[in-house]
Amino acid sequence: MAGERFLMCNVKGKGIVMFTGCSHRGVVNASRNAVYLLGGTVPLHAVLGGYHLAGSPQSQVEETVQDLKALNTEVSSGPLFWVEGEV
Repeated sequence: MAGERFLMCNVKGKGIVMFTGCSHRGVVNASRNAVYLLGGTVPLHAVLGGYHLAGSPQSQVEETVQDLKALNTEVSSGPLFWVEGEV
């Protein structure tokens, strides 16, 4: 994903834990890319970092949350974790 940086780890028994930067190209796009990079077979477990949503309309924040939840279909032991780093 050109122009975007993130660190992801495949945690045994959990799935992808992703640490984002600013997510200028979108945290959902970066999350989908992380899943893609592991062949689409490893579930997304957690996303931590900047989401680039500070000052965004509430509807965009809610849509982003829903899109991230949709990527979390394999996880039954806990939710995605959101940490907004741009306050």
